[in-house]
Formats: sequence, C-alpha cells, structure tokens
Amino acid sequence: MKHSSLFMVLLLSSLFLFPAAGVLGDLPTREDVLSGILYYGLGNWHYQPIPVDDSFSKKAFKAYLERLDYGKNFLFRSDIEALQKYSLLVDDGWRSGRFSLAEDGDKILKNRVRQAQAYCKELFKRPLEFRKEEALELDPRKRGYFLDAAALQEYWRKRVKYMALTYYLDLIGEEKGAAPNLFDPVKEEKARKAVEKGVNSFFNRLLEASKDDVNSHFLNAVTAVFDPHTSYFAPDKKDEFEIEMSGTLEGIGALLGEENGYIRVAEVIPGGPVWREGKIKAGDLILKVAQGDEDPVDLVGINVTEAVKYIRGKKGSRVRLTVRKPDGRIEMVALIRDVVQIQETYARSSLIKEKSTGKTYGYIELPKFYHDIKNQNNGRSSSDDVAKEVEKLRRLGVAGIVLDLRNNGGGLLDDAVKMTGLFFPSGPVVQVKDKKKPAQILRDDDGRVTWSGPLIVLVNAMSASASEIVAGALQDYGRAIIVGGETTFGKGTVQAMLNLDDYTSDEWKNLRPLGALTLTIQKFYRVTGASTQVKGVVPDVVLPDPMDALEIGERYMDYPLTWDHLSALSFQKWNQPLPIREVQRRSRERVLKDPLLGLFQKNRDRLIRLRGRTLQSLNLQTFQKEQIDLRREDAQIRRLQKENPLLEPLPTESDGELKGEPDYQKKRRGDWFQEIRKDPFIVEALAVFHDMDLVKPPVKGKR
Repeated sequence: MKHSSLFMVLLLSSLFLFPAAGVLGDLPTREDVLSGILYYGLGNWHYQPIPVDDSFSKKAFKAYLERLDYGKNFLFRSDIEALQKYSLLVDDGWRSGRFSLAEDGDKILKNRVRQAQAYCKELFKRPLEFRKEEALELDPRKRGYFLDAAALQEYWRKRVKYMALTYYLDLIGEEKGAAPNLFDPVKEEKARKAVEKGVNSFFNRLLEASKDDVNSHFLNAVTAVFDPHTSYFAPDKKDEFEIEMSGTLEGIGALLGEENGYIRVAEVIPGGPVWREGKIKAGDLILKVAQGDEDPVDLVGINVTEAVKYIRGKKGSRVRLTVRKPDGRIEMVALIRDVVQIQETYARSSLIKEKSTGKTYGYIELPKFYHDIKNQNNGRSSSDDVAKEVEKLRRLGVAGIVLDLRNNGGGLLDDAVKMTGLFFPSGPVVQVKDKKKPAQILRDDDGRVTWSGPLIVLVNAMSASASEIVAGALQDYGRAIIVGGETTFGKGTVQAMLNLDDYTSDEWKNLRPLGALTLTIQKFYRVTGASTQVKGVVPDVVLPDPMDALEIGERYMDYPLTWDHLSALSFQKWNQPLPIREVQRRSRERVLKDPLLGLFQKNRDRLIRLRGRTLQSLNLQTFQKEQIDLRREDAQIRRLQKENPLLEPLPTESDGELKGEPDYQKKRRGDWFQEIRKDPFIVEALAVFHDMDLVKPPVKGKR
C-alpha cells in the first residue's frame, strides 16, 4: 500500500472534516483528527468497508461495553441502561470526533471500581472461609451485570476467595504429601495478603487510565466491527506492538490475547522461553504473574496491554506464571525471560529410520516463516532453507518427506509461493484479491521440482495464513496428503499497519503522535477459487487433536470476514493420483486401536464437554481434589506418550560436519529427537506412507 495515495484521500477529505476550523479559526482537536483519519481510512482502504449507520452503532456499542468492563467485574444493569442512549449514536460520535460515550463510560466505571475497592478493603481484614461449599461462575457471558451493590460485593467476595485459593494451593503444593483437607491459617493469611496486593494494583490501574486509554476503548470498539484484525493502537501501544514485531522483545516469547475476561496464550513464539520450556501452550489462560520470588499479581479482568507490562521483563529475570489449562488444571510455571533465539525458528530436518522395515524418511520442521528483508542478498528465508533441507534429504535417498507446519502462524506470501513450488513443476499457487482490483495470481513458473517423491504435510488449528496457502495448494494439486486436526486456523486475510502521523499535515503536528492503525486490505483464495478465510484447510487424514476443543481459529472471533470464492484457475494436477479414500480408511482403523490417539480423542471430547461447565467450587477440599484428579489424567497421557522404539531419528549432517559441535547443540538435537519419537502424528504420517506404497494407483502420463 502506498502511503502517498492514502494521504491524498485523507487530505482531500479534511476539507469536509473540519469546515468550522477554516471559518472560525479553531484548530481541530486530537479526537477530531483521529476520528477523521480512521473514518476515511477504513472507508476507503479496508478490504470490505461496511455502512456506518444505526446497525453499525449497535454492534460497536456492544463491543464498547465489552471493552469498558472487561469480564463484567463492576457495572450495574442501571449503568448499562444509562449508557443505552448512545447505542444508536456511535456512528455520529465517530464522525464528529465527539467521544461522549467514552467519557461517560469512564466516569461510571471508575465510580464502580471505587465501590469495589472500598468493599474489598474491609474484606481483606478478616480470614477467608475455605470450608464453605459454594461456587463462582467463571464465564462472564453467563453472568449478567450486577443488580445492586449487594450483588457487586458478593461477586468480589467470591472472586477474592477464588484468587486466594489458587495462591493457597501453590503454597500447599510446595509441601509434598499435603492432605486434601489440610487447612493452614498461616498460609491462608499469606495468600490473602498476596491477593490484596494484586487486587489493589488492579483497581489502581483502572482508576489511573489515561485519556488515550479511554479513547482507545471507543476507537477499537469501532474498528472491531470491521473485522477482528483491524485495530487502533494508541501511541504507547503502537510502540509496544513494534517491539513485539521486531523480534527483540525480552520476555516469555508468547503472543497474548483476551478471552472473556482472561489473558489467553494465543500463540507460542518459536525460539522463545515458553517454546523452549514446553509447559505453556496456546489456549492456556494466565491467571497470575509474579516477578522472581515476589507475590503474584492477578491478571483476571485486565486487558492484554496491561498484562504485557507485567509479563515482559529484562533478559535473565525470573517470572512465575500461574496458568489454567483448558481442562481446568491450574499450574505454576517458572521461566527465565530471554530474547527469542532466532536460530530456533529456522527450518531443520532429520532422518527417521524405521527399524521394522529399514526404510528412512525425511522430516522437516518449520516453526514459522521468516525472511530477512533488510538483507536480501545474504539474508535467510524460510523458502530457501526448506529447499536446502529438501535437497539434502533427496540426496540421502529418503522414501518420503514430512513437512511439519503445525503451530506455524504464517509469514511472507512470496515464501509460501516459492516453498510450494519446490514440489511441482509450475502453475498458480494462490490468488490475492484487493478490494477493487481483479485478483492477482501468484505462480511458480521455474519448471523445477526439488522433490517428486511421496509428501505429507502436517497441520493443526494453529497453522495459519502462509501455512494454509502451502497446505491448500499442495492439496489442490493432489501433490501431498495433508494430515492433522479438524481444520487449520482459517486466516485468509492480509493486514497493513499505518503510522497515523504520516497522514497529518504539519499544521497538526502539535497533535502527534497519534498512534497507528492495522487494517485488512487483501484476501487469499486457493487455485480452486475457495477462500481459506474462516474454513481453513481441512486435512485429508483427520486425527484426534485436543487443540480442536479450544475454540482456536478465525471462526470463533467476532465479525470475521466471511468465506467466499472466486472462479477456479486452470492448473495441471500432479501426475500420480493419491489413494486418499483408502488412506483415510486405514488411518481410521489405526486410530481406533492406538491407545495414545484414543486417549487424545477422549481428552478432546472431554474438553468440549468441560467448555460448558464453568462453575468453580470454592471449597478447599473440593477444589484440591479436582486439581489432583486433573493432574492424574494428565500424567496418564504423559505415561502413554512414550518414545516409539521402532523410530530412530538421525542427523542429516555427516560425521565430519558434526565434528566439534558444541555440547548445547548436541543436547538441542537430542531433545528434538526425543520429541519426534513421542509424537503420534509423526508416527501416523509414516504409517500413511506405507499405505501409499500398498495402494498405488496407475500413473497418469509422464513428466
């Protein structure tokens, strides 16, 4: 996207935005300029702009209420009724630069926060009752706004008790063999004091919200109605976003999101501390964070920007995260903050020898797409690195190659096209559609095939964007068998980030910095014409994956762009048809007999059932027993997930290349080989290769 083009549109639009300024000599306010740029920017450049009318206002008003009282912790029904007068006026406020809804909402919220703060001050003076059998509703969608002050106080009494219980169990957990019904008043007091500190910090953060924070809630309620990836970043939030995207963020190495009042791990960044440690996964909820040996701070009910301030820290510092797993299990995980180790994100390959057959297969893991744009001549790219690994495996004579794109959130489109082209001679790979222009067809036309043998691509619910382009194209060409969970993420859109300061004239420079806007500008389509948006890529061989129970993906977001399709392109399918139906039948039979995959299926079904059970017992004995039972089930899975004795991962480097290798690299490779031997999806992929050998359809023509 050209900044100059958008600047001209906005410059012309400014004649209509501020007519009074020229006549009366008044300068526009910061809100005037922000509203104008966002209004005309979204209207002119968003991929699918929507009418800004009363229907839009209703949606934006609902989104604003969710942002104002994140998790329904404070507001009364009467407060919502008082704000209801704005439900059809959001569009007018946005156009005019008058944020009356945001101003009134902020005043009401802070008044209720002070009420809760005063109540909790008294609550913390007395011991908490852990023996009473009662429950807290954890899902704010099932809780209404409070009827009165008594309802607010009852909620915060239970909320404080729940937080204290989780901290208390951390303390009890430090003593091996503690009985479930054990009660220690000293530990209760310590837990209560720690929670008091965290809750007061939470209240103070809300009461100290800046005008930028208040305006951001309003503007992001507006942008959210366009699609979930279009967002406004206030100046300080823009700086934090740029730090994260630069890859130099010192922290835990995870992208965080918000889910019903909780901080959720949206994605684990390859090469970061969370990825290397392996205990925290996408879908986990972060309940508390503690610096070193300090008392933890509760994160429930705060927005993700505030949470990041507590979780981020200097390299080498220790942080303790209390997380709740999708099955309800609560764990404390200690991490040493670090920068993301880029070398951990690079493509790497391994030989996998089957001891029972003597056959050797190739395995390539690509945790993320990468491309050194600043160093085009000598920098690394994922497509070039995968090409080198494929060529290496081809020379070693492997019988088939597994390309693992699980948990790969995507990257540059050009890399996806080049990578796909490694496996067939030439043809279209993906269609990219702008708002007004005909679709652009991106092709691979070099005529070279780096690997022409059997190919399997592994995917899961976290495979997104460029990963979906590669998997979708190879599936459409009949070139590879796709193996994974129910479907991929379903992100078929492209975003651009605009620095809003670039779109203001010098006469408004005193209003800078204004922040940034990310907006959706393009959509992807497969060669068949189908979009990858929302539906993603459905694997040929579907395996039970507990991740499919976690509501991860575009289809679970508010206001995603819809699935649609273009005309199919003309393309030549691979000349060796794949025995998809027979492979599917044989795989289903193996899954029914495999104890680990069977347990995955049971765990997935159980997680789906648990999604609807959100009442949490606040009785110490019941709470602790639930946690013991959950840990027992998790231990059962880990016991079954043993290393497969029939698989022998081997390095692709020669003995000479490995000579003098540092000890840390040897350990890294050994740990990786151990993961491969335990991975049921890799084991099943090799079984699919056997099926392909047993059922070989006739070859169509020659190449």
